[in-house]
Amino acid sequence: MTTATLATPAKTKNENVSLRTFLEKNGIGGRLGNGLVMDPTHLNIIPGFNTRTAGLGEAYWELPEVKDHLARLAQQYADSPLEMAAMVVQVRDGQVVIRQGHCRHRAIPLANKIREERGEGPVDKIRVDEFRGSDGKAELFNLKGNDQLPVSIVAQAESLYRLHNDSEEPMSIEELAEARKVSVTHVRKLLKVHTAPEALKGLVVKGVVAYYAALDVMEKHPDNCVAIIQEAYDKFGKATDKTIGQVLLAQRAGENGTSGESDGNVTTITATDAGNASNSTAGAAAGAVDGSAGNEAGVAGGGSEEGAGSDNTEPTPTPAPKREPKQNFKTQLSVFDVLPKKISKEIVDNSLEVINRIVVDAKEIPFMEDGAEVLTKAQYQLTLTYEEFVQLTAAKDSYDKHLEKIQKKNTEQ
Repeated sequence: MTTATLATPAKTKNENVSLRTFLEKNGIGGRLGNGLVMDPTHLNIIPGFNTRTAGLGEAYWELPEVKDHLARLAQQYADSPLEMAAMVVQVRDGQVVIRQGHCRHRAIPLANKIREERGEGPVDKIRVDEFRGSDGKAELFNLKGNDQLPVSIVAQAESLYRLHNDSEEPMSIEELAEARKVSVTHVRKLLKVHTAPEALKGLVVKGVVAYYAALDVMEKHPDNCVAIIQEAYDKFGKATDKTIGQVLLAQRAGENGTSGESDGNVTTITATDAGNASNSTAGAAAGAVDGSAGNEAGVAGGGSEEGAGSDNTEPTPTPAPKREPKQNFKTQLSVFDVLPKKISKEIVDNSLEVINRIVVDAKEIPFMEDGAEVLTKAQYQLTLTYEEFVQLTAAKDSYDKHLEKIQKKNTEQ
């Protein structure tokens, strides 16, 4: 089956002629029972309209869950093509374009292969419904699609960005939130997802990392966010706030000359022994250092063990260098790295309810710059009740007490 593609013009030219009239006039379909049918070989795709592929491009269709979904659709089309849900199409620029049903459309060639193996002809009629409206309305309609395969967060972000910046009918953030039945804050986060690097979007689509964790890393480490997340996934089999924190901790430890040892629940930081690389200061001062492995002190004089003028006396041992003071423990660790399950549970129990209210009820204070709203500089305001403040205080106390225990343990080592 061949499929034509259309370039998207600056302004949409949607035909006034009805779909039924267009199909019958061109001999590619018409009325059947209470609906319309058409030859699927005359369906066209608008490049980029289907946001499902956002973040991965054509590689999206190779994802295991997507291939399984297409295989199921193909089998259904091969068996009973007219019992499949109707694709939603529109007459646009003199052609029939798909507005909803891209997965079903890709499944038809697969169905034709199945039918060919049976000795049957290709699918020549499928059910279609007509869509009428602008490109913006088509975008929103497609976002609310009824395909069985869920739309990824990245695809949603792409659609919301298009709707927000549509040249003909732009929707405000508040309108998008109302249309999607989500909070304004959620819409703003998805608009930030749109700004992420393509490689990071791909990791989100593939389920390597949740979008909120990806945004957090992108905000704090914009230059190497993809590498950090990929390293967390490669090392731990998943990229979560905790495993990403482990990677960041290891990186900080390397930069500060420290090594981390994990007992499974708590990561302990130990200062690198400054004496590991020390040689004999006395021997070096005399101009000769013992070159044999294992000797910790050089011997004055030449290369012999006794040395000229040494009188066979033992060399003066070099005083051990003083340990460098331990760096502030709290600046070394991320909250994700140090908490055992018991403490984590206490913190979550005391703070999650408040956090939920912050996300839902916080009042946004937009930041304007040169007449444009800058999402990344917006601020949020919420008045806490006394009970909520006490809950957050209890959560912080649990965390601080645990850090004190670890700090004391490290000091004693």
